[in-house]
Amino acid sequence: MMSGAVKAAPAVQGTPLWLGETDSAVGGGQNGVSNTFAGTFEYLDKLGQVSANGHKLVFRQTMCNYNYGLISSSLDPRPSYWALLLFKTVVGTAALRASIQNGPKDGSLRYYGFCSSTKGYAVALLINLSKTSSLSVSVATSQTDQGRQGQIYTLTSSSLEGTDVYLNGASQSLTPAADGTAPPLTPRLFSPTSTIQLPPLSQTFAMIPVLSSSPCA
Repeated sequence: MMSGAVKAAPAVQGTPLWLGETDSAVGGGQNGVSNTFAGTFEYLDKLGQVSANGHKLVFRQTMCNYNYGLISSSLDPRPSYWALLLFKTVVGTAALRASIQNGPKDGSLRYYGFCSSTKGYAVALLINLSKTSSLSVSVATSQTDQGRQGQIYTLTSSSLEGTDVYLNGASQSLTPAADGTAPPLTPRLFSPTSTIQLPPLSQTFAMIPVLSSSPCA
């Protein structure tokens, strides 16, 4: 993973920071990593870190083909495609400062905060790196609206080396429709006062309702 590896450089006359041509491994990517569910952990962790450090754009290498393509040469979406689709669906353009209390000491939980692409919500990206342990977490902002429900999107796979991706424990893996369009990404609702369960080796986007005075409103 990328802990401590991404730092913001001083801006030059307001020039935005971009990260170009990036993925989990050079030379076409690593077979069994870049093209499997394992690659989504590095990818989402990277998106969280560069956002927290002031980067404005991240360019994926590459869209199609090779082991690090979001789509295979047969035009089948790979796990990182679904991770990016969900990220682009729920995450907006503003990063928030995230913190944790009483979290695991082994670094198995990665966490990042954003304003949502849907006004009135903040988003917590929670990555559970543990292979065996579920985590129970509570998420909140200083301006959480406890009178509304939040939304949860959790991605899992049958194995770390798998290419199947499941949303919120569905029995059917995410698969494009016959015309190639993406399926609906249906969230699970939760109360902002309740805890969220993070399965082992999972990635969760929690959309937290916020008050009208919040920067994310």
